[in-house]
Amino acid sequence: MTAVTGLGARVASAVAYDAPLSRALLFVWHHFAVSAQFIACLVPALAFTALVGWQPTHLAVVLGVVSLAPVGPGLAALAAVSGARLEARTDVRPGRGFWTAYALAARELWWWWLAATGVALILGYDLALFGASDAMLVGVVLAATLLVVFSIGLSAGLGQGASRRPVAALATAGKALLRRPVSTVTRFFLVWAVVAAPAIPLIGWSLLLFVPSLAASADALVARAGRRAHA
Repeated sequence: MTAVTGLGARVASAVAYDAPLSRALLFVWHHFAVSAQFIACLVPALAFTALVGWQPTHLAVVLGVVSLAPVGPGLAALAAVSGARLEARTDVRPGRGFWTAYALAARELWWWWLAATGVALILGYDLALFGASDAMLVGVVLAATLLVVFSIGLSAGLGQGASRRPVAALATAGKALLRRPVSTVTRFFLVWAVVAAPAIPLIGWSLLLFVPSLAASADALVARAGRRAHA
């Protein structure tokens, strides 16, 4: 009887909410849920790729840029939820947290998403007109990555009235990128890692169900370390 009681106690301890197994399962669930919601923001772009695909035409360029519109607030929401979980060191209800941050980013940073759409349109036409040039291709990739990196940097100011102070928000994000080069370079590589994940044979699209949230968490860790180093 004592052995059964001891075994039951060990099983109960193993499956308790704060047990290592439970924490591991919550960790996996969190990154899956957040990544899946971010992928939902990519649905228009994925539909464009499947139905139209990249073509050097006016319609394809415009439709491609428009299909990317939901991605901006999605990036901000991804960064916000990952940062909140890092600070809280626990589950932060990724469903509600993601879409609350998404709505806040869409509302506060509407001016930036509008400007980013214009820049993306210019890059799309550059690629359509001069895509045969390797230098132009590299330039477009770097510019697009910088646009994503800057968008993530701007999301750090969510909830601070960025819609009323766009110039100040841009200045703050720009200074953060310049003052923390390690964080900035790391963010570049993390963005490329997420983009490259689907290209991995056999498991690429499965990895995409976890990689965006994992990359955002890694970015939050590096950013926090950078803030402490400059404090």
